[in-house]
Amino acid sequence: MQTRSPSLTERSFRGSAALPTAAVLALAFFLAACVPSPAHFLKFDNTFSNAGPGKRPWRTVAVLPFGGDPSLRRPAAEWFAHRLRPLGIVDVVDPAPAEWALRAKGTSPRPEGGFSDNEAHRVGIALGVDGVLFGAVSIPGPRSAAFEQPAVSASLLDMATGRVVSETRWPTVPSDPGPFETRLAAAVDHAFADLLPALYAGAAKPLPPPRTAPASPPADAGDTVR
Repeated sequence: MQTRSPSLTERSFRGSAALPTAAVLALAFFLAACVPSPAHFLKFDNTFSNAGPGKRPWRTVAVLPFGGDPSLRRPAAEWFAHRLRPLGIVDVVDPAPAEWALRAKGTSPRPEGGFSDNEAHRVGIALGVDGVLFGAVSIPGPRSAAFEQPAVSASLLDMATGRVVSETRWPTVPSDPGPFETRLAAAVDHAFADLLPALYAGAAKPLPPPRTAPASPPADAGDTVR
């Protein structure tokens, strides 16, 4: 019986199937790196400040329940409140009390899609606050995916003018492997740092200089390096 020689396509397929798994993964990571990702976005109204004649500094800021992924939106909003409170520049209405107060006033939050600017303004009126922080959080892959940091967007609205004075968007970016909660906190920290100038301007407080890591003291001559 005459045997048929494999075609070029078949030989190519067999050769590709024999590629080591590591090489295939390396190629996949290379192709993923070639796909452009959304850029970091930051907007801050440089004319905004509550310091001056006739202007009232912010006393209270409400952090509203975030929109986006159901498993991420509550911890993301809570972490924003957790970062804001220790600054001591404003009183903070946490996401859970804000949601309870809204329901008591007959206003239902929209956690799936988050709040629009107009909705956030109406919520701020209902809560009687000076500023409103709201946003959304998402991740395209599973929570357990390594090297992924969630995408976070956040806005800060001034109740006196009804304007968003600062907004930021951080896309999903490669990250160090580790617990997902750590990667979520890191994503929120990036967005929170972007909003700091507007938060201090709203509270009519000077923005503190960035902290620098203290220099390590020189080791004594008699110390043993291990």
